Amino acid sequence: MNDCDQTRSASILAAQRIVPTPRQSRLLTYLLTHQVLICKECQYAIQPLAISRHFKELHSICRSDREGFMAYTRSLNLANPKDVRLPKYDATPVPFLPTQRGFACELSGCDHLYVTVKRMKRH
Repeated sequence: MNDCDQTRSASILAAQRIVPTPRQSRLLTYLLTHQVLICKECQYAIQPLAISRHFKELHSICRSDREGFMAYTRSLNLANPKDVRLPKYDATPVPFLPTQRGFACELSGCDHLYVTVKRMKRH
């Protein structure tokens, strides 16, 4: 898909996007730049295939209420975890996510960041 096709697809999806309810807005935010859904309360991105389970198990949202949440999230252009656009190491923090001290790979052209020494060594 070329840049024009991606822009056109994004425009179509934006036109079809459902406006979140106040309750949904208190709990969730969609970060278009990264194409991820952030749970503000849990302070992490929810994987697209785990959204319903997240609402059920972590927020005790009953099935009938989850349907509204799911309709909203289906209207979003959510990236698969492996396709998420990661920020550069020197970028400003991602909104609604906690910042943590960590380690940056120093190899030329590598932007990998890790919180633990163990993960950095594995990299």
